[in-house]
Amino acid sequence: MTARPFDEWVVREEEDYRAVLALDAMDLSAIVCHHAQQCAEKYLKATLVLHGEEPPRTHDLIDLGEMAARSDSRFAGVIEHLHVLTPYSVSARYPGTVVTPEDAIVAREVVSDLRGLLRRLLGLEPGP
Repeated sequence: MTARPFDEWVVREEEDYRAVLALDAMDLSAIVCHHAQQCAEKYLKATLVLHGEEPPRTHDLIDLGEMAARSDSRFAGVIEHLHVLTPYSVSARYPGTVVTPEDAIVAREVVSDLRGLLRRLLGLEPGP
């Protein structure tokens, strides 16, 4: 049986969330921040898929959050969380950008809160 596209997004976003939790314990700050951003990105893209839209190939969480809010006004409240995570899509993975353990703590907290909010809005169980 083939999973629906929405379900596929949910599987992938949860993989990123579990990576955030596991990698945080290993003190891999830049990677934690990147997976936190990826988790949020995939939840937003799942939202678009659920509303019948093809998600764009972008890592800009603000754009994705605004698109989700246009599809469903309840998502407008998530945009404030996205400013913290957007910078970690690409730059945090390359030399020249300093990502501290404190950044990782903030990213983990933000994505945890955001994940809970998005799961509620999407009608998903709270999850582990």
